Order: sequence, then C-alpha cells, then structure tokens
Amino acid sequence: MASLWGLGRLGWLGLVLALTAVQCAGCPPRCDCAAQLRSVSCQRKRLSGVPEGIPTETRLLDLSRNRLRWVAPGDLAPYPRLEELDLSENLINTLEPNAFASLQALRTLRLRGNQLKLVPMGAFARLANLTTLDLSENKIVILLDYTFQDLRSLKKLEVSPYKSVHLEASLFFL
Repeated sequence: MASLWGLGRLGWLGLVLALTAVQCAGCPPRCDCAAQLRSVSCQRKRLSGVPEGIPTETRLLDLSRNRLRWVAPGDLAPYPRLEELDLSENLINTLEPNAFASLQALRTLRLRGNQLKLVPMGAFARLANLTTLDLSENKIVILLDYTFQDLRSLKKLEVSPYKSVHLEASLFFL
C-alpha cells in the first residue's frame, strides 16, 4: 500500500511539474509574463525584432525601450487578441501599410519616442476598436489624407508637441 501511495505522489508531482513547464514555455526568454493578465513585458531587452514564443492569447504586449526599427504586417499577425501594444522608445522609422491590420481587438497603441517622419496611408487599417493612439515625440512632419480613416473608435490621439505637424484636410474622413 505504501508503494502505491508513493507512486500516486510521484504521479501528482509529475503532473504539477509538467503543467509548470508548459506555463513557463509560454513566455519568451528574457521577458516577463503574467499568465492571469495575459500580458508579456519585454521592455529594455535590446530586442531588434518581435521575440518568438509569445503566447497567441496575449492581450497586453510591451516591447518598449528596445531596438526595433520597423513594423511589417506579419510581425504581429500571430497575436490577434492583443488589446494593448507598447512600441514606445524604439528606433522605429518605418510603419508598413497594414502593419497592424491583424490586431482588430487592439484598443491602445503606443508608438511614442520613435523615429517616425511619415505615417503611410493604411498603417492603421482595420483598427476599428482603437481608442488611444500615441505618436508623440516622433519626427513626424506630415500626416497624409485618410491616415486615420479606419479608426472609428479613436478618442485620444497624441502627436509630437515639439514640432509643427501638417495635417491634411481629409485626415479623419471616412
């Protein structure tokens, strides 16, 4: 009977270890994850790209204060449940059209403190749920026609306070 009890405890211990390993495997190396909050923080990790291993169910992703230089359409496609994305204080100088199109649940997008001079038409395509967009502290000199046309829920837009930004007349028209 004692040997059966020992086997039972070993079985439970194995199960607990297996579950812990699975939970830990869902977080990229060098990042901090909070499974309950479905958040991944990879800030200040000197990353030059989106790290592999981010759980697809992540809702909050913080990639601020890294070395990212651009955002291409496929970079964030595996994370369609993202509600908040922080790309602040990177070296981003290029946003491609449809860069965030797969993030239809996104509500907050922070791009503060990058190297953006121009935001191309379509960079924010399909972000109908976005309520907050922070483009402050960039080098933006012009925002083109229809840049924000898909942002139907936008309530807060922050643009660089340091320079004069030319706003096209049809910037917000649908």
